[in-house]
Order: sequence, then C-alpha cells, then structure tokens
Amino acid sequence: MRNTNRFLSLAALLILISAARPAFASEELAVFSRPYPITTRISAAEKAGAVVFDTGFSREPAAPYDQVMVQGEMPEDSLELQLSVGSKFLFFGTSDKFSPDTVRRFPDGRFWARFSLPEASREPLRLRAVNKGVARDHSFVVYEVEPLSASRTGDGPDVTGSVPPRDPSIYLPAGLPFPIVRRQDWKAAPPKEPYEAQRPARITFHHTAGRKPATVEAAYEEVRFIQDYHQNGKKWNDIGYHFVLDPFGTIFEGRPFGAVGAHVLYQNADNIGISIMGNYHPPASDVPEFGSLKSLTVIAAWLAGNYAIPAAQFFGHRDLGPSSCPGDLLYARKAELADAIFAPAPAPVRTPEPAGIDSPALTQLENWGHNTNFDGR
Repeated sequence: MRNTNRFLSLAALLILISAARPAFASEELAVFSRPYPITTRISAAEKAGAVVFDTGFSREPAAPYDQVMVQGEMPEDSLELQLSVGSKFLFFGTSDKFSPDTVRRFPDGRFWARFSLPEASREPLRLRAVNKGVARDHSFVVYEVEPLSASRTGDGPDVTGSVPPRDPSIYLPAGLPFPIVRRQDWKAAPPKEPYEAQRPARITFHHTAGRKPATVEAAYEEVRFIQDYHQNGKKWNDIGYHFVLDPFGTIFEGRPFGAVGAHVLYQNADNIGISIMGNYHPPASDVPEFGSLKSLTVIAAWLAGNYAIPAAQFFGHRDLGPSSCPGDLLYARKAELADAIFAPAPAPVRTPEPAGIDSPALTQLENWGHNTNFDGR
C-alpha cells in the first residue's frame, strides 16, 4: 500500500511538472492544446457575432509578458480578434479581455496583430476570432501567438549599435558566386537605427514557420511581410534574418550580413541566420524543396570558406535554444547539408581540351561543384 501511494504521488508530481512546462514548440510561443499552425475552416453561413475561432486557454507562459504578437493568414477582413488573459481555479475562472492595438493585413491575406497589456502577467491566454460578416468560406490560420516583454533589452530579441546603414563594409560584396535579390530589389524598408557590427563565425538555419509561397512573386510579398512583422510588429530594428530563401531557390538579402541579426534569442552575435520560407514541422509539414536546400548550401559554403567557419559552428535553431525550428523535416537534413557545405574539395579531374579552345565554362563548373556538393535526395 505504501509503495502504491508513493507511485501515485510521483505520478501526480510528474503531471504537475509537465503541465507547468511548455511543450517543445518553443519556450517563447504560447502553448495550446492544438499545435501550430492552428487552422479553422470558417463558413459564410456563420451568424454575425459568433465566435468562429478559439484556441482555448494556453499553458502558463514561461516568463512574464505585457505584449502578445499574433501572425497568420486572414483571407478576409471580416474577423475581430480578441485576447483573454486570466486564470482558472477548480470550476471558476476569471479573465480580462483585450482588443488588438494594431492589426496589419496585407493584400495576400497575411496578417499580424499586437495586443498590449496594462501590466505584466504570467496568466494563461486565449485567442478568439468573432465573425463580423464573413462573405465566403475560407480558412483562418494562426502561425504563432507569442507573449513578449517590452522590457527585454540587450542581446535578446534585437540589438542596435553605431554602424550607419549606408556603411558598405557590412554588405555583401559584388561578384558573388550565386545570384541574390538585393534589399533594394525587393523594396526592403530601411532599418530604424544603426546596426551592431559582427564578423561571421557561425551559421544557423531556420524556417520562417509561416506561408510557403507558391510562386516567386508570392515570395517577394512574403519577405516584405516578414520584415514588416519584425520591424513594426515586434519592433525590431530590421528583418531578423540575414538571408531568406524561397522554395525555388531565390535568395533574398535580409539584414546586412556584417550586422548582428535577430534570429536566435541571446545567441545572435557573429551568427548568420539563413531562413527557408515555409513550415517544416508537423502538422503543417511542408516538404523541403531542392531549390531552397541548394541555395542554403551555396550561401553557407561561401561563408564557411571566406570566414573559416568550421562544421562545428553550423546549427539548426533548436541546437541553440528550446524551439522546434527549423522543423522536424528540415532539421532531419542537417547532416546532409553539413556534408555538402563542409566537404573537402575533390581532386580536380581535367579532360584534355582541343587545342586552341578556351573553356571558362568548364573552370566555372569545377569551382561551382565544390560549393554545391548536394545530391538533392
């Protein structure tokens, strides 16, 4: 009997501990019973004023928060977002309700919203959407609900320094061995403050945990959304990543690679962030595309070769903190990617050429092969 009581006490303790700790998704995101992305099919037949989306209350957040950020897909401007913050004791619960102080919805349906609380809280939170007059059936998607503290400073979500944005020393040089869409070409907004300089010493790959664009044109829209969400939603200085890749292999220049980014909490210094558009974690489980994987290896190989970055300094986001990023499906390719990035150069094999014929293409192909030793399986 005594052993049985001890077993029951231990089991109860384990349940309490597991309930108090956030799931593997992230120590920063709110943890609900449903995993991200949280998708709900909304019908035009719903009555006006009906609650058409409800996360239920989250687990207790890992740290106090006074702001909550939400981002996802809202195909129609016909939903009213509501945030409840409260607690439940036995069968009795109380909560405070808040409306967003800012909602930005883009023409392609991508949106972000920010809720501000009058004081810091550690209470569970709940997100709802109320029908304001849905015109057609559609899916409403929430990619993340993130409790934040406005008081976090230092090498946390973002840092600023004394390097002016026009300083050419922090930007990629001309004559790169890969094509890239420069900031001005995707119409990036300028940073809010000067940057903090860095020298690349490690590389971390991510997924954006958002929409996987269906076209290159949609990818341009998505990278602009990401920057706006980082800058104006989370109030960072600039887009957090140094490179953003679409599924087709397009490489977008993000934050200057010579400036400290904002992609791994407390691990940003001298760390290059490369992020692939899409969500490669269940239940979304987008399939990693060869184009984006190839571009990742090309960028990382160039960085590793020019800055003597060893294979031991190549990370997935989850290696540096409690996060599901870059998703199970993408993280499973880490060893394969590392082999392609850091493999030693093969001995050159030269085929005799006909006399008098110059072949710069052959030389270029040999050089390219060293940096892109990736079989795409």
